[in-house]
Amino acid sequence: MKKKILWISARSIQDTTTQDTICAKAMLKALTFYEDIDIACASTFAFLDESALETVSANNIQEHKQDNITIINDETKIQYFYKKCSTTLYKDLIQNDYRVLNLFIANLYRTFKPDLVIGFGQDDFFLGANFAEAQLRGVPTAYFLPNTKHHDVAFSLSDVVFSPYESVCKHYQQQNNIEVKCCDVIFDKESVLVDERNKDYIVFIDYNDDKALRDFFALAIKAYENNLNQQFLLVVQNKDYNIYFKDYNQQHNTNYHLNDLTNINRAIRNCSLKAIIASSKIYLALNSQSIEEVEQCLSFLVNDVPCIAIEQNKFKDCEDEGFIIVNRNNDNYLDQIYENILSLNTKINSKQNISFSKCQNFISSFNLTKSASKILTIIDPLLNKYASLNSQYYRHGSFFR
Repeated sequence: MKKKILWISARSIQDTTTQDTICAKAMLKALTFYEDIDIACASTFAFLDESALETVSANNIQEHKQDNITIINDETKIQYFYKKCSTTLYKDLIQNDYRVLNLFIANLYRTFKPDLVIGFGQDDFFLGANFAEAQLRGVPTAYFLPNTKHHDVAFSLSDVVFSPYESVCKHYQQQNNIEVKCCDVIFDKESVLVDERNKDYIVFIDYNDDKALRDFFALAIKAYENNLNQQFLLVVQNKDYNIYFKDYNQQHNTNYHLNDLTNINRAIRNCSLKAIIASSKIYLALNSQSIEEVEQCLSFLVNDVPCIAIEQNKFKDCEDEGFIIVNRNNDNYLDQIYENILSLNTKINSKQNISFSKCQNFISSFNLTKSASKILTIIDPLLNKYASLNSQYYRHGSFFR
């Protein structure tokens, strides 16, 4: 007998412009490796940003506007159920959208008959209501935490809470005094592979690590002052970046602003990761505090994009010509990074081969097969209750399957 998982979220899991949905989709794909597990996803076509709509085919969007749709993924066999709502922007969802989605999910208890419900997202009322409904029907619940931006309303209604990151587990242990089980980093190589690269930019992605931002701007300024004929790409968030020049200007008696640096190009944070990789020459992994930096390094490395990274535990014993690790505790670490930028830039421009052989063990240690095994260890006790065989809905004073 197959075990059934129902994934619920108000935001579309088809959004490939945000790391949390990429991680969530990889997690579900990993579970499809088990032939005795069926997975259905109930959601809307609501995204964080309009640009994310480009990640879903026009046909699907057109179908969605006409009626409810079901997408069967030919590769993974996951069933995607989408409920029509009033908008394609997540922030513009209205109360009636949630009401209709909740009724739609409740109907799936009768038709799909899940053994486990996994929730995702920051919608306190939506998750709380649906988890309460699941427990009323005797269906176990699990909460997936890809970052530290989630609230605690659904935790008390979750039979298990799990995350790919140890730092997230520790955060919620300290802040909310709850146990979050770690399934380790979930990385889907196939989802980030690009066909061709232009090798235009030295890329840095802003993850709100102030130290990393100051380091990036210091490196870009040095390249600007030395007339290095190389463009940088800053993947930005919605904030004023000029505040990060204040300390540098005071220390070096300069008056730089972001717009003064013609060697820095900007891209919005919601653009596709594959598009960023396709235009990258070198990736600067300076966000030592970012829980997502390991996945980002993997995404660039599998596309043979050299990375220069700040040292952290996950990067031990994997340094290579194409994966350079720098210790921030060294006084001259910025000089080391800059010299490595110059060296890699020269090799790439002259089309020299760059070795990634030593970091292959690091790359291969993250695969969906291993991820699936770790995830299943966490949720299998709940699946083995076979809630689909229990009463699933209430009618005329009695519960029925």
